[in-house]
Amino acid sequence: MSASQVVPEYDVRFVTSTGETPGPCSVQDSDDSSPSPNRPKVFASLYGSDYCLHWFMHRDFIIVTVSLLLILPMCFSRKIDFLKYPSMFGVFAALYLVLLVVVQNVASWQQSALVPVQCHVSSVPIYSCLDDRRLSTFAKSVLSAIVLTAALYTVAGVFGYLTFGRGVASDVLELYDARQPLVLIGILAMALKIITTYPILTFCGRTAVDDLYGQVRSLDGEAKRKGELVRRTTIVSIWFSTSVVLACLVPNISIVIRIIGSLAATFIFVFPGLCLLFVTVKLDAMYSFARTKWRLTTAVLCVALGMFVFGQVLTMSLMDAISGQGRAADVQLCTVPRITRLFSYFTRSTTSDL
Repeated sequence: MSASQVVPEYDVRFVTSTGETPGPCSVQDSDDSSPSPNRPKVFASLYGSDYCLHWFMHRDFIIVTVSLLLILPMCFSRKIDFLKYPSMFGVFAALYLVLLVVVQNVASWQQSALVPVQCHVSSVPIYSCLDDRRLSTFAKSVLSAIVLTAALYTVAGVFGYLTFGRGVASDVLELYDARQPLVLIGILAMALKIITTYPILTFCGRTAVDDLYGQVRSLDGEAKRKGELVRRTTIVSIWFSTSVVLACLVPNISIVIRIIGSLAATFIFVFPGLCLLFVTVKLDAMYSFARTKWRLTTAVLCVALGMFVFGQVLTMSLMDAISGQGRAADVQLCTVPRITRLFSYFTRSTTSDL
């Protein structure tokens, strides 16, 4: 089991404070629900600010096409172990981008900041795909992933701190000049990484919904096996369609990212705390041992801390969204108004022909 199978997504954001377009590229692979790697900066850098007037470069067309052709076929798989091969590409993409930060740093020395975010929502389903499910085997996979991630963050943090500034857009890749070959390769690499990340997150959501459905309907093992294919297809279709529609309709995902970011507290503190709580009660329901009380105390503290962080971050995000004073400065890459969508292009073309 490689590190890429344990840590399937990264979120490392580098930003500029000068308002100018910096050279280096960033990594942004958040665990949001958007199924398409939206990379309009490539088109804006190569074709100009009116790129979205061309239907084949329009955001909605790119989202739908990439999602249907590349992402959807991987979402229907019953297991995710086949993704271990494409997921390894994500590790090499992250290594490349860290190397890019180091190389580009030589040409640009500015005061900067780096903000890393990381989630491990896929660890449980990945553990279920292990051939050797001993704790030692899983611990080796987790530790190797942690060491690799820590090394990436440390190197990117040190050199990124010397290069980038404090102002950040909702998608920091919008700030970079994709005409640079090294940056363009990095953007495309992370776009492909996102394509392999979405099926993993869909698997987690699909499994949770399927288990909840089985509990509500009180299905036994045989009944679950018989209707598994139909449920899997239905859940994935609804999940995927909803994600695509939202990705096309939401013009600016910065607010969504800030609000969903508060859920990281549940992944980091609440869920592990609840797992520790239930396992402790199951092993010693009478609280006979002193270590049981310590484990219960630790579990309660984790849950309480997670709920506090979740509430604080969510409240601050909502306040920023309402007041319009968020940290991220929204970058409008295409100068065409948002109301000008794909159907407007075809309407305009038909009118001009007449």
